[in-house]
Amino acid sequence: MVSIHTNTIWKGSFELVRKARKRTDMPILAKGFHGTDEEIEMALDAGADFVLVVGRMPNKYADKCFIEPTTLDQLSTVPEHHWAVWNSRDLSILKDLPGIPAFLEERWKYMRSYSDRKRESFQEARMKFKGKLCQASKLKTKKDIEPGADAVLVGSDLETFAKSLGITL
Repeated sequence: MVSIHTNTIWKGSFELVRKARKRTDMPILAKGFHGTDEEIEMALDAGADFVLVVGRMPNKYADKCFIEPTTLDQLSTVPEHHWAVWNSRDLSILKDLPGIPAFLEERWKYMRSYSDRKRESFQEARMKFKGKLCQASKLKTKKDIEPGADAVLVGSDLETFAKSLGITL
């Protein structure tokens, strides 16, 4: 599966999903916050097969979503028949950037100290969630894959990660 950013923070767009769909038959994951069900629909209409949704459970299209909770408590509310994504990176560090959905800005605006930030490990998430769990962020080589990960989402270190698998991009 290939993931395409839709959020402008990472120079993404729904148009990039459209362009990717024209170039590949591989499944596409639209990667972004997708703070509304309308944004999920836009990603699907652009050609995405799946949509990453951060910090909320969608009311529509949930079967097409990878749900990325922001806390372990939120992870425990994800139905086990859905994909969950545990991002080891604390996304609240992005709270002051333009384009963050209002519900996340509100949740994060009082997080001022390191002690407020997300620090739970993938293993803690795996213990909390028995369904399909995707490990995301900070994956540089195959050695970084945690036991119990059903999938991984590799970001900016894709070339290094592929090389650790013996693949040249």
